[in-house]
Amino acid sequence: MKKAVRDKLPAAHQNSSLLDQLIEKALKELQHQDEAGPSCEREKAPNGVVLVRGSSVKPGKFDGAGGKPIGLTDVIGAADNSSIAAGYMQWENCSFPWTLNYDEIDVVLEGELHITCGNKTHIGKPGDVFFIPKGAAIEFGSPGKVRFVYVTYPADWSAQ
Repeated sequence: MKKAVRDKLPAAHQNSSLLDQLIEKALKELQHQDEAGPSCEREKAPNGVVLVRGSSVKPGKFDGAGGKPIGLTDVIGAADNSSIAAGYMQWENCSFPWTLNYDEIDVVLEGELHITCGNKTHIGKPGDVFFIPKGAAIEFGSPGKVRFVYVTYPADWSAQ
C-alpha cells in the first residue's frame, strides 16, 4: 500500500517521514475498523436523544447462535442511559433455539421471521411485530433472508 501511495505522489514527497507516519496511522485505523465489528452512524443530541441511521448499520456476528451466520448489532443500550435496548438482527436460511431471560419485541423489516413455540410456528412479515416474554423457550428461524429490529428490556439483555 505504501508503494501505491508513493507512486501517485510527486517525486519531492515520496521519501517523506511524515508520509510514512500518515500511512501507518491510516493502516491502523483501517485495521481497528475491521476489528470493531458491528457499527452504525449515530447522532446524539445534548439532551440524550439518539438517532441511529438504519441504512448504515453494519452487522456483527452473534456468538449465541452456535456458529451460525447470524448478524447482530446493538444500536441503543445502557451506554445511552437507557433502560431498554434496541438493535438489528439478520440472517439467511437458518434457525437456532433461544430462551429469553428478558422481554423482547421484534419488528420485521425484510423477509419472514419464523418463531416456533412448542409445535407451532408463527410467521412474521414486513411490518409485523412479535412480543416474546421473559422465560420463553423458542426457535428463531427463516427459510430465506430476514432482517428485523429488536427492542429488549432490560437494556443489558446479553448479561441476563
